[in-house]
Parts: sequence; C-alpha cells; structure tokens
Amino acid sequence: MFQPVLGVATVIPGAGGMRVPSMSFRPLTAQVLEDFVQIEAPSKSVDALYGRILATYQRAGRDTQAATVAQIMAEGADHFASFRVIQELLGRHQESEYLLPVSIPVAGDGRLSTLQQRYETMLDHFFKGYSVGVPPGRTEIAAARSIMLGSRGVEGACEALAAQNVSPLLAIPTDNRFAPVDPPAP
Repeated sequence: MFQPVLGVATVIPGAGGMRVPSMSFRPLTAQVLEDFVQIEAPSKSVDALYGRILATYQRAGRDTQAATVAQIMAEGADHFASFRVIQELLGRHQESEYLLPVSIPVAGDGRLSTLQQRYETMLDHFFKGYSVGVPPGRTEIAAARSIMLGSRGVEGACEALAAQNVSPLLAIPTDNRFAPVDPPAP
C-alpha cells in the first residue's frame, strides 16, 4: 500500500548544493529572498528527479499521475518567476520599510496553538487524500488546500499572529506520519 511522505525535510536543497534548514521562519531579508529564488530555480537535480518520475508514469500509461507530476513541475517554474518578481519589487526598498517588527515566540507558546492545529489538520487531509490517490482523494486534498488559505486557515492564523507582532512558528508534529525526513543520499 502506498504511503505518502509528508514529513518535514530536515534541509532544503538549493542551487549550487546550498542547504537551508527547513521549518525556520525568517524575516524576508534580501538574503532570505535570494535563498527562495535559488531553491525554486530550475535545477538539474530536482527537474531530473521529477522528469524520471514523469517518464515512468507516462511509460506505464498512468496519465492521471503523469499529469500531477507535470503540474508540480509547472508550479515550481511559477514559484521561481514569482519570487524573482518579488525580489525585483522589494529590492527597490529598504528592509525596514516592509518588515514588521515581530517577536519570535518559543516552542509551546499558547499563541501558536491555532496555527499548529490548522497545520496538522491540513497535513492529515493531505495524507488521507494522497494515500488513496488522485482522483479518489481529491476531496481530502481540496480540504487540505482550503485549510491553507483564507482567514479560517493557516494563512489567517499567520495573519492573526502578525497582528500581535508575533512571528509564526510551527513545531514538527508528533504524529509519526509527519516525522522529519533527511535528504536522500547523493
């Protein structure tokens, strides 16, 4: 039986072998934005990995899965373009003009409970949806996506924290389905 991997990556690979610790909320300084651009940049390693997965699905006639992988690849290109635009626009300003003065809470701070609960609920829906595949899991996947966005989702919980001048902070869930994932060996 297929088990989706939704654990948090311990590091995120980037261009040039750069590795960025995951699950760290950092102010969007020029350097952090450059990290995002480099992470989302088209890369031979990530594109080659998805390309092999795509080719495998196509050879097996698994059109639905092939379409999903192709969409993921296209979204990565969109993310790269979006971060480049953000980089260009914010590059015209001093960081003090757009960064909020927020405090960094410690793990277990009660103000983070709504954000953590919504995050774990979102992961649970993704796990259930991906476990049965697409299209059967589309309702669960749609539920997870809806929990990400809007005032009643992860986005709203982050906005509520920002209104209190508190930086969002997520804890790695204790549920073993979401245990940290080390990068694959080269």
